[in-house]
Amino acid sequence: MPIEYTNRFNTYRNTLPSDHYDMVIVSLAHQNAAMVKWQASNLGRFIRGSFLWIVHYNGEEHINENDLPPWAWLVRDTIKTMHGGVTLLHAIGKAMKFALDTVTFINCMTLTMGCVFIRPYQVPTKETICAETHETFFNKDANLLHTSPIPIELLGRTSEWLVSLGHFAWQYGCRGGLDADIETHTIFRRRGFEFTKGCQLIGQVFPYTVAKMISHDLMILSVRPFDITYCQDELFISTYSFWYSYEKDLPIGKTIVATNWEKMYEVNDMSYIHYILSTNPDAYAVSKVPDDLNNSIRICF
Repeated sequence: MPIEYTNRFNTYRNTLPSDHYDMVIVSLAHQNAAMVKWQASNLGRFIRGSFLWIVHYNGEEHINENDLPPWAWLVRDTIKTMHGGVTLLHAIGKAMKFALDTVTFINCMTLTMGCVFIRPYQVPTKETICAETHETFFNKDANLLHTSPIPIELLGRTSEWLVSLGHFAWQYGCRGGLDADIETHTIFRRRGFEFTKGCQLIGQVFPYTVAKMISHDLMILSVRPFDITYCQDELFISTYSFWYSYEKDLPIGKTIVATNWEKMYEVNDMSYIHYILSTNPDAYAVSKVPDDLNNSIRICF
């Protein structure tokens, strides 16, 4: 089936955002109004510089945009999402389009409600790309072949190639995978991409021009049946970012959010936070922190 809209009626301001910002932060929220307000508080405490926050909120509970800080806005036409699959990427696309239709900015950052900032982050004032995970920080021997740039010629058989090298198929082969996503192959090749590139969704940073390209192409893909269930968000944005960095000779930095995929995908220990703060200066936020607002990490930050 194609995109399904939520048709929920929240309370919005009578105005829309305007002006220019150094960064637009887009977040996905399926929890409740209290969680959105909590992340607003966390961002307000740690984000430095000129920024706007756009939330794709599709929780069951009513939310009033007027209860949020003036730099926080809600997407009007939200869609139904599920963990995994392509809907998370399209929800991010909705938030980006809301920003692109109303403001201009230098860079965009992607978050979810599971992300918690633990140290101040100064938003960059020049084009920046963050699309490398922190996995080698947690495991020096981590094999990241699946998220490395892979020649576009391998699309359709990338999972087979990865397995032949003793790796796992990842989002190229699981649940359909990018290898079977012919429409996305067409989009990538039309753009002239020579590589695909993987990365976790959360904490990626990419320039305004990349956001425009992604938003445009997601509009094309939004009309197709959503019968492909791989995590498209882990390959789509980073492929655009990588190609832009390749063309513009821009460095690729670490994602703003650190996720330990091997051992602690869910962060529930303050000692872990202290470890990150003392040893990983490139990590400004962590994920995934439990939704419980009484969790010790959420209380501290």
